[in-house]
Amino acid sequence: MKTIKTKTLLFTFAALIFSIFSVFSQSKLIPEDLKLRLFNAKNSGNVELAKQLNKELETYLIKSETSTDLPSNYRVIEPNLNPGETDWYNNEVLVSGKNIGDKNYRQIDIKQGQDGNIYAASITRESGSFEYGIQCLKSTNGGINWTALGGFSTTDKIFSISLLVESRNNANPDSTRFWIYYTISSNSNGNDAKLRVYSRRSNANSVIDFIAGTPGAGNKFEFVSACSDGEFWEELTYMHIIVTEVTNANNTVGLRHFRTANWGSSFSNALFNSGFMDTYPSAAFLRGGADSIFVAVERKISSNESQLKVYSTHNVPSGIFLTRSLGTSGANIKYEKPVITCSQRNANNINTFMVTCTKNEFPLWFHSTNSGSVWSSEQVIFSNRKMKYVHCASDSLAAGDNNFVITCLTTGGDSVLVYQGKPGAMSQMSLKINSQFSTNFISPACVVYKNGNTKSAGILYPGISGANLFFNGSHMFTGIQNINSNIPSGFILSQNYPNPFNPLTNIEFSIPKAGFVKLTVFDITGKQVDKQINSQMNPGTYRVEFSAGNLSSGIYFYTLEGEGFRETKKMMLIK
Repeated sequence: MKTIKTKTLLFTFAALIFSIFSVFSQSKLIPEDLKLRLFNAKNSGNVELAKQLNKELETYLIKSETSTDLPSNYRVIEPNLNPGETDWYNNEVLVSGKNIGDKNYRQIDIKQGQDGNIYAASITRESGSFEYGIQCLKSTNGGINWTALGGFSTTDKIFSISLLVESRNNANPDSTRFWIYYTISSNSNGNDAKLRVYSRRSNANSVIDFIAGTPGAGNKFEFVSACSDGEFWEELTYMHIIVTEVTNANNTVGLRHFRTANWGSSFSNALFNSGFMDTYPSAAFLRGGADSIFVAVERKISSNESQLKVYSTHNVPSGIFLTRSLGTSGANIKYEKPVITCSQRNANNINTFMVTCTKNEFPLWFHSTNSGSVWSSEQVIFSNRKMKYVHCASDSLAAGDNNFVITCLTTGGDSVLVYQGKPGAMSQMSLKINSQFSTNFISPACVVYKNGNTKSAGILYPGISGANLFFNGSHMFTGIQNINSNIPSGFILSQNYPNPFNPLTNIEFSIPKAGFVKLTVFDITGKQVDKQINSQMNPGTYRVEFSAGNLSSGIYFYTLEGEGFRETKKMMLIK
């Protein structure tokens, strides 16, 4: 649930700095008294007063030119509200059978909403044509089944997306909306690309699609990244969107920060420019005495050097920023495509950041456990295995550990790998959890979410050549229930029930101590046909529902493996 906290002194100094600097960045000077009254109104829960004061504050900001008119080449795709097509491929769910995206970055995204559901979004493209589109899907049962929520197609080219899921009123599920921010151009090279937003309610009703921002003449937007403070607010949620703005000749202009404080009715914006080619921005929100937006970027110095920078800027678009340098720099050192995430509880807690990226194609991560003030040295995930992309996500919805997840994609696109845990205690890497080949030109995305009483991690990735969209959760307890948290005296593997079965059966097992556990299913020839678990697990008794929907009738075996333990039992599938 979202909470409202009182003002703390933790970021008082930062608030003062941002207030002083904002004099030089706003189109008109914002009265300090107005900012203080708005801050106090939000923290006290006075929604109506906060809305009134924010409306007054917005008059001091630069406004984006927005438009709700749909281009003539848009074709709206209404959803089929029956469960979408679902199939299991060694514990992977076929989320969508469409062709996904293009040879570009940020083609897919995945989030958990305040309503507890998982939402997935992607750019789509029609096979053999130049028609692009956007789709959004929802799972209400931890990724096992997915429902299409609709989308659209267009002959314009869509280049990147970023997904948010926000609830305007927690007591009303229909107030939850997904918001897909995307960059789009009528030119295949992206010239003059605008920022648009496509949104529907979680019940697939009330569709909106409009321009959120237009670049300067001769410029284009690239690589959108969105974040919000929606974990702390309902009606007063602010959404923040960061895009790279460059000229159509690909010369740097800067990073453009958009904000809507009224659910998309209007957007204010500001440009902050470091004077360098900063690209692939990734944004995260930090709650504190001075709410801030953190942005990780790849700074291109030359063809053989890219640096890693983290900006922080005020939640009111100002054009003023502080810069932190992570890692090292020099010729032949290239940090590429960073992703930032912040796991936070409330304004009174010190919050933890993580940044992932590749360095000369080797995956690594950085973290800060003091709200971004001081950062760790680089933590190398693999020193002998190159990766194309590294993505990270975190959870702020529930207490406990395992609130960070890292997923990597090998340079050949054949293997998707996953870490879960927290900085300083990340679990053993789950190697090649995907049974379907992925593609090396689209980055996977990951999410941490609550599935029942278990905090889980999931990944979303496209199939080979970008065909199909898959969700995998076998490494992190998708479809698994912790039915007894008492610590067993030893490993136990129970007989499945029902047995015989068609096509679902339950397998229960007990684990006496934390460790790496595997639960696999084999056919009568000894060939592995399913991998239910391949992960670090805590002690307890668990139940997993095994689906044999894609298997033929016959005898199968399931094997539980743990530290010093291995046991196999037989089951029969009759269709």
